[in-house]
Amino acid sequence: SRLPLHTKTVSELIGTILMAKSSKTPPAASPAGNPINRGDLENRLRTIKNDVESVKESTIGAGIAAVGAIAIVVIILAFLMGRSRGLQKLSFVEVRRG
Repeated sequence: SRLPLHTKTVSELIGTILMAKSSKTPPAASPAGNPINRGDLENRLRTIKNDVESVKESTIGAGIAAVGAIAIVVIILAFLMGRSRGLQKLSFVEVRRG
């Protein structure tokens, strides 16, 4: 499970973080054996941020479509309920000739 960060899903990243927190000795070196420096951390965090932003952008369209569909359903229901109430109040006048 030593995939680069940009190929992992959010749940895999969270699992990796939780496992690192629960281990007795945190990893002190990068996979190449060099100590982790500030630039490494900044690059990883920038990669995670870009992944989150790409997921956010892809889900915004679906969210807007869902809100639009719900709004249409609410408008149709309000129209039908108002129409049925109007029919109940409608009075018929019978005219008899004769």
